[in-house]
Formats: sequence, structure tokens, C-alpha cells
Amino acid sequence: MPSPPSQSLAYTNTERMIIIASAMLGFALDLYDVLIFPFLIPSIQRTLGLSLTQVGSIQTLTLIGSVVGGAIFGWLGDRLGRKTSLQITLGLFAVGSVLGAFSWNYWSMACIRFLTGIGLGGEWGAGMVLFNEAWNPRRRGLGSAFVQGSAVLGSGFASVVAIWAISSFSPDCGWRVALLTGGSPIILMVLIRIFMPESKAWLQYNEMRRQGQIPLKETDKVPLLEIFRPPLRSVTITGLVWMMSYMLCYLNNAQKTDFEAHL
Repeated sequence: MPSPPSQSLAYTNTERMIIIASAMLGFALDLYDVLIFPFLIPSIQRTLGLSLTQVGSIQTLTLIGSVVGGAIFGWLGDRLGRKTSLQITLGLFAVGSVLGAFSWNYWSMACIRFLTGIGLGGEWGAGMVLFNEAWNPRRRGLGSAFVQGSAVLGSGFASVVAIWAISSFSPDCGWRVALLTGGSPIILMVLIRIFMPESKAWLQYNEMRRQGQIPLKETDKVPLLEIFRPPLRSVTITGLVWMMSYMLCYLNNAQKTDFEAHL
């Protein structure tokens, strides 16, 4: 991508507020979908006849899918635009959540949750890139804090909805109803389509590429490989270790909660 957009490409305050609100809601919905699943594990396990290893692997596949989605939609975002990429990811994990409610065995649930994970990871990447390109550079720390803080909303609603669904419906239907609520990102997708502007930095870059002002070899590079080369290699490895440790602790706690629920 080229250098940051010039002053002529500046965003209005309204456009910036729409973008950060979309990023916050998108991330909250991401966390909602990921965190509601552990609450539903006991019911899913009984209904589908799954082992603890199987339900743990389903959540692992969701997280693996998020890594794949981040890479795929990071690449697509440079070609299709941030706004389009964000809409696709929201639609993907919303549809995945709804389809997950109709799972009938381990493999159907595992495949659907993997696809859902692709949308989850892609949404985070597309939303944050657009936010960073549009937000005031001097206030990105504060803006990023608001986006990250929206995770509390996602986790809070996940616990409330999961407990409500499990206690209000039969064991076979409760978890399905809870997963159906994961289709709510469709609403955000429509709102983004109507109100949110495209990244002006990307529009500038795409116009330069269309006019042949950017060498083809520059657009054909694979930037993902660059983070595994010096001087970024040590930072990448450190980040991977930290995030893998976090995810392993998260999965361990989820399985512990599921085990205690069966005692």
C-alpha cells in the first residue's frame, strides 16, 4: 500500500465515527460468536453424542479458521477493498453461525465452525485495517482501546444469551437457538453497505494500480512472508507464542468448564 493518504483524502468526523462504530460492533460480534460456544458445549455434547476431545477440537478448528480467514481476507482486502471485504466476512460468519444451529453430527459441526472461523478472523483484519487507515494517527491508541474494549460487550451478551437459551428451551433446542442469534451480523453488514465509506487510502491505491502507476511486481508480492524475515521475524515469533499461549489457556478453561458441568 502507498503512504498514508494526503489531507485531501481526510475523513469527516461522521465518517470516522461510523467506521469506529462498525469496527467495535464487528469485534464485539466476533467475541460473541467465539465465547458463546463454550457455554453451549454440554448441551451440544449430549445432543450430538460427542466426546470431550471432539468438542474441544471443534473450538480449535474455529480458531484455526480465524487464522486462515485473517490471511485470506487480508489479501482480498487489498484487491476488493476494505468495505467489500468486511461485508463478506460478516456475512460468512453470520451464515456459519446459523448453519451451525442445524448441525447433526461431529463432522457437520466441525466443518461449519471452521468456515465460521474464517469469517471471524477475516472480519477482525478487515475492520482494523480500515480503522487504522481512517482514524486520526494521533488518536489511534484511544480508538484501538475502544475497539478492544467492545470485547466486554460481546462476552457479556454471550453469557446472558447462552444461559437464557439453555434455561428457556429443551436441551436439544437451547443451543440451537443460541447459535441462531449469531446471525445478527447480517444487520451490521447491511448498515455498512449503506452508511460506511470505503477506505480512501485503498481507493487511491486502487486507482494508481488501475492506471498502471504501480509496478505489477509490487502487487504480486506476498507480504505474509515478509513477517517471517528479518527484522520482523523475532517480533512475529514472539507474538505467535503469546497468542498461542492465550488460546491454549482459553481452550483449557472451556474444557474444564464443560467437565465440571458434567460432574
